[in-house]
Amino acid sequence: MALSDIVSMPSRADGWSYDLTVEGFATGATYANGLGTNNATVGGAKAVIAVTSMGFNDAGVAVTKPRSLYGTKCVRKAWPDNATLDETSGGGNLTARIAFHNYLYARDKAGGGNSGTDPVATLLSGFVTNTAGGGQSSSARSSFGVANNSTVPYPKCIGRWAWCGFERVTGNVTVEFVVFHSFAENGLPVACVKFDASDEHGNSVPTQTVRSMTLSPRNAGDAHAVWTYSATIPVATLTQGDVITVHAKAFPWVGDAASCIDTRTSADGVDAPSESLSPLMFLLDKDNVLAAYASVDAASSGVGAAVQATPALARTTPFQTVATALTALKAYKNANHGDNSLNGCELLMQNGTYTGPGSFTGGNTKAWCIIRADLENGATEAGVVFSTATNASFAGYLKCMDVSFSGSGAGMLRGSPTAGVLWLHSCTLSSTSTSFAYQWRVCWVTQSTVTASSVTGFKPFGANRGAFALLRGNDASAVTGGVSSNMYCALGNKGIQFNTGFVESGSTNDLSDNAIVAWNSCYGLSGLWISPAFLTSSSSKGLAVVGNVAEGSTGSIPLVQIAADNSNANSVSNILEAHNSFSGRRRNGNYHEGGNSRFTRENWFSRFNLYRDDNAKCDPFNNANRTLTDGVLNGTTTITSATANFVAGDVGQIIALEGVPGGYTTVSSVTNSTTAVMAAAATVSATGVRFGLRGYIENSARVDNWAWMHGVGNWGNRYEISLFPRDFFGIDVAVVGSQQMGYTLDKSVAGSGAGNGDYSLQPGSPGLNRVPAGMAMIPGDLNGRRISNTGIGAAGAIQPAQGGLLLLRRRRRR
Repeated sequence: MALSDIVSMPSRADGWSYDLTVEGFATGATYANGLGTNNATVGGAKAVIAVTSMGFNDAGVAVTKPRSLYGTKCVRKAWPDNATLDETSGGGNLTARIAFHNYLYARDKAGGGNSGTDPVATLLSGFVTNTAGGGQSSSARSSFGVANNSTVPYPKCIGRWAWCGFERVTGNVTVEFVVFHSFAENGLPVACVKFDASDEHGNSVPTQTVRSMTLSPRNAGDAHAVWTYSATIPVATLTQGDVITVHAKAFPWVGDAASCIDTRTSADGVDAPSESLSPLMFLLDKDNVLAAYASVDAASSGVGAAVQATPALARTTPFQTVATALTALKAYKNANHGDNSLNGCELLMQNGTYTGPGSFTGGNTKAWCIIRADLENGATEAGVVFSTATNASFAGYLKCMDVSFSGSGAGMLRGSPTAGVLWLHSCTLSSTSTSFAYQWRVCWVTQSTVTASSVTGFKPFGANRGAFALLRGNDASAVTGGVSSNMYCALGNKGIQFNTGFVESGSTNDLSDNAIVAWNSCYGLSGLWISPAFLTSSSSKGLAVVGNVAEGSTGSIPLVQIAADNSNANSVSNILEAHNSFSGRRRNGNYHEGGNSRFTRENWFSRFNLYRDDNAKCDPFNNANRTLTDGVLNGTTTITSATANFVAGDVGQIIALEGVPGGYTTVSSVTNSTTAVMAAAATVSATGVRFGLRGYIENSARVDNWAWMHGVGNWGNRYEISLFPRDFFGIDVAVVGSQQMGYTLDKSVAGSGAGNGDYSLQPGSPGLNRVPAGMAMIPGDLNGRRISNTGIGAAGAIQPAQGGLLLLRRRRRR
């Protein structure tokens, strides 16, 4: 080899960096990646690695996919040498650790079970300059082999059903699946979604392959646009009276079989019903003979009340109360259908004021018992009001539709934690009870209006079961600060926030893993919008936050926290943030700020977002109120320091040092000004220990989020400020300055502070023209406007008029 030649460039196991060796160079070199302004790829990139990945085509057939990785930056060393680049010399050569802009995956190489092709690099002259030597420029190389030592798996699809099951269906049924993946193409999150269905007799329908994510066929009732992969399941060949089971399987553009998501219980699904992903089920009644109807009229005497086979007949024999109607419906089903349950029963509510359903064992597990306003007979949603709570449990599948709930009594809708399932659809919710709907096995709320919020909101009451698996199309914009909600699947809502709504592991409800928050808006927030997410739990499937607007109008706390702010010991991977607009306050994510625990943080992606403030922390972070160097440990819980000046107010505060589990603990008591007792015992006896009081101190072990710190997987974002910046922000990422985003009307705390701003983009905004041709992550925005894939698509949640045709005008169904 000659001076300046590239000797080797094997990747590291982390998949985001490689070791570049240059013949005859010395440490202290300088590096030029050749990228353009804000590291955009319009420049002449000097280090490009051609990668062949595994993937799928739009028929769900396994193929290979070409990708390009750019060398971006020489990585620094860990604290306390964090001001020095990670360069070493040996044999007269320089070896430098260089970051990729995206991940190289374990199976991106030759050999059986892999993509079949090893990576090769093209390097232009001058990627490295021998600044500390003779000033030479590194030589050009082409088709240069890159040894792939990555152990990183391909990211997994994140997917959920976008509508509920357990309906009694009399004809073909429309199903909807929403799914995201970090390798989207042309506004299509995945290559395709395949749907199949079968009945209890083993009959099945041909698999349908859906290639496009389009506006939902149910979009007319949604508060914001919802985009889904939808299919219509034909039922002609399926058996009358059987339960139909529908499955969806999504195939990513880049990935292997493990990257797909499949609702089967043998794959990623669990038994239905659940707040986790499960198959979708329906009761097939194509002969329309399994229903039973009871009219309920508070103004009637109830004399002669009877259940009927049709709505028209039921209206002639009304019941006075819901309780008597439920009893009669179950008896009718048992006598006429041999089904001692409420499967397929409907209560037709006439205008009046009513008591909640109360204690009843419906026994229905195949189809909903529906309580709905009798709109066809002149009843209205506003006219059918449930205002009195019984706080008694309902065991069965209950759907309430086109009715109103008010009052403050506990347990208006109380279910059985094992046998109760609740769906609220197109309702008006104004109850202020702290336990309006609770103790259900699982809940769904769709296309409803919230005019007043209970303290609990759309999440379990206390430690009870009752997770809200799907929140879709709801309008809670009348509630100041939004309605606190669970974070499993939230689509197209207004005024929904997720402060304390993320469910960590160890709860009576399932972990909020494989979670989706898409096309929502929440304005006038004084608190958090998402927080905390993955504070203590590890993620196996991930989280997608896509297409949302969140406005912090007052306060200084974070707006979004994802594995941040004391999330220091858990592995969190497969996180996707795309096309969001977060104004006013900061977005904190992927922190490793305290302790010395090691974990996995990989496959985090951020694309085309507009954030007020983007923050991350790692090894050099120190926020201790006091940092001291004379600590004495004796292998127990006691620490002494002549200079600490411990005070009573230190009790409960963080004390950070090596020698205790995790690298930090809390002060449990103060003995005197020089002695304190820690909550966890030190593991060593030592003198001259450096420690921090009331905060964290630097730690060389805190490097597991370094891919994020070096911008891996980040493209096209714009930030107004970054109080805790990363070492490298990513490709075409820039900090533009406070209030320089070019919003039409910024009413966040960074603007006027009045709330309810307009976060569309004015001409000249730095968020415009950020999406390169073919790289949109989703087809459209929360207003139903398509995202251009011709190179003029905007970052953020709201596309400008030139970004695409406004495809819909929503009208609430009432």
